[in-house]
Amino acid sequence: MPVEDAEVQKVGPYRLVATLGEGGMGVVHRGVDDAGREVAVKVVRAEYAEDATFRRRLAREVDTMRRVRSPYVAEVLDADVAAERPYIVTRFIDGHPLDGVVRAAGPLSGGPLARVAVGLAEALTAIHEAGIVHRDLKPNNVMMVDGAPVVIDFGIAHAMDATRLTQTGMVVGTPGYLGPEVIDGKPPGPAVDVYGWAGTVAFAATGRAPFGGGSLEAVVARILSGNPDLTGVPPSLESLLRAGLSRDPEDRPSAAQLVDRVRALDLGAPPTIAPTALGPAVAPPASTGVPHPAAAGTPPSPAGTASGPGTASGTGTASGPGTGSGPGTPAGAGTASRHTGSAAGVPPSPPPGPATPPRVALGWYKLIAYLAIVMAVAACAVAPVVGLPAVVAAIWYLRAGDIAVRSRRVPVRGAEDLVIVPFRVPGSLGRSTWALVPALLYSTLAATVAGLALIVWTAVHKEQWPDAVTRWSAAAFAWVALAGPGVMAPRRQLVRLLSAVAQSRRHAALTGLSLAVAAALALAAGWAFRPRWWPIGDRADILVQLTHRISELVSR
Repeated sequence: MPVEDAEVQKVGPYRLVATLGEGGMGVVHRGVDDAGREVAVKVVRAEYAEDATFRRRLAREVDTMRRVRSPYVAEVLDADVAAERPYIVTRFIDGHPLDGVVRAAGPLSGGPLARVAVGLAEALTAIHEAGIVHRDLKPNNVMMVDGAPVVIDFGIAHAMDATRLTQTGMVVGTPGYLGPEVIDGKPPGPAVDVYGWAGTVAFAATGRAPFGGGSLEAVVARILSGNPDLTGVPPSLESLLRAGLSRDPEDRPSAAQLVDRVRALDLGAPPTIAPTALGPAVAPPASTGVPHPAAAGTPPSPAGTASGPGTASGTGTASGPGTGSGPGTPAGAGTASRHTGSAAGVPPSPPPGPATPPRVALGWYKLIAYLAIVMAVAACAVAPVVGLPAVVAAIWYLRAGDIAVRSRRVPVRGAEDLVIVPFRVPGSLGRSTWALVPALLYSTLAATVAGLALIVWTAVHKEQWPDAVTRWSAAAFAWVALAGPGVMAPRRQLVRLLSAVAQSRRHAALTGLSLAVAAALALAAGWAFRPRWWPIGDRADILVQLTHRISELVSR
C-alpha cells in the first residue's frame, strides 16, 4: 500500500511544530526533541520512501554525512532511514538565505564578501574530507547567520540524483551553479562543488548569477561556452572565480586551496564566527523579541536544514520570517542591512569564540582501525585460547552496533551513544547473532585452509615449526573474521567508534601511535614465541601433536 504524503504531527521522538519549506525530496519542519531543543526535520516524500534503492543510498550518505564537522555546515544530528517515512534531523538554522539577503540589501563587498567566500570554502573542505560531494551548492542552499554562511542540503543530492538518474535519466542540480561536466553526463566530483562555490560567491558579489537567467537552454548554452559574466566582481577576486568556473574540472582549484587563496586576497579580513551564532546549542535571550541563532546537538553532517518559521526555498530549505526564495515568495522579501551580509534584526556578533579544531580525514581512522585489527590478530597468535573468544565477542558486538546505527532507529550523537546503541535498538543483537554463524564458518574455513597449507609446506620442506599450524590458523581465523574479503560491518563500526572517541588530530595521532606500538609488539611476540595456552595449559599439547602427526603422514 503506498505511503501517502499526509500531514504528520510527529516523527520518531520529534514533535513537528511548523512547516518551514518544501522541496523535491521532502518537506522540512521545525521540530522539538524530548529535551525541548529546536531542530530541523526533513521528512522524505512518499515516492522516495517506497524506493528501496533510494533508502539504501540515503543510508550510506547519512552515515558519511554524520562525520562532517564544521561551523559552516548544518550538521546531521539524527536520522531514521528505516522508518515508514524516512526522516533526517539537522541543526536548526535561524537565519536568512544568501539570495534573499543579497536581493534585499545589495551585493556584498569587503570583509562580508570575504567571510562568505572563506566560509563556503571551509564548508566544502569539511564536506570533501568526509568523502561527500554536495552537488547543488547555490545561494539558496546557504543560510546567513550573523553574516556567516552555513551550508545546508549537502549529501542528500547524491542519493536523490542517483535514484532519479536510474529511473529517468534526470540529473539534480541548478543551472548556473551546476558544473558543465554534469551537463555532459560525466560523474560529478569535488570540482562540481568548487564550480558551485565560484557561482555562489559571484552572485554574492554582483547580485546576479554568473551565467545570467532566461530559459534553461540559454543558461546551459552559456555554461557550456565557458564565459561567465563577472562584471562587478572585485578585481582581486575575479581570476580566482574564473578558475573556479573553468570548463575543465582539472583546471579548478580544490576547496582547501580556495581557503588559502581567498585569505590571501585584499578583500578585507573575514571576521571570526561568533560561538553563539554557529556553535553549540544556546538558550535564546529571554527578554527580547529579536531572533537568536539557534543550534542543537553535536556533530556531524547535513541535508535539508531549515531556518526559522517562514517561507520555502526551491530545495526544501526555508528562511526566517519574511525572507525566502521559493515558490509564492517575493524575491528579496524581508530586510537586511546593506553591505553587511547580515539580516536586519540579527544582533551583532559577540567576541570571537575558539577556533574550530582541525579535522581528521576518514582515511586516517581506517588506518587506525586496521592497526587495531592487526593487534587483535597477533594477540590471537600469541594467546589463542583467550584471543579467539575475545575476537568472536568483539565481532558480535561490532556487528550489532553497525546494524543498530544503520537502522537509524535511535539518535546517535557521540561516542557514548555509539557504545550503547546495540543494546538500545531492539533486534540488533539477535540479528548480529544470526549473522555471526556464517561469519564463523567463513573464518573457520580460512583457518583450515591456512593450517593445511602450513602442514603441506612443512612436510615438503622437512621443516619442524613447533606450534606453527595452530598459531597461524588462529591468526587467519581472526583476520578473516574481522577484515576478510567481503567482511565490512565490524571494521565499519570500529571506524565509527574511533572517529567519535578521537575527534581531534592530536587524539587521533596518539591513538594511532599507541595502537601501532601495541601491534608491532604483538607481531614480534607472535613470530618469536610459542603460543601461550593459558588457561588450559598442557592440555593444548594434543593440538600440537595432532598437527605433527598429520605432517608426518603427508611427508610419507
